[in-house]
Amino acid sequence: MYVEKVDIGSVNFSKKTIHHIETLFEEFGYNQVFGREDVMDLVGL
Repeated sequence: MYVEKVDIGSVNFSKKTIHHIETLFEEFGYNQVFGREDVMDLVGL
């Protein structure tokens, strides 16, 4: 399955938000389900 990658740098997100998105994608990718607790643990919120 091919999914086109979106250039998140072209969207009006803060650098911190972009970093969190990249961190989540690196950890979970396309094929893993994750929840709020996973996000909180991974990005330190």
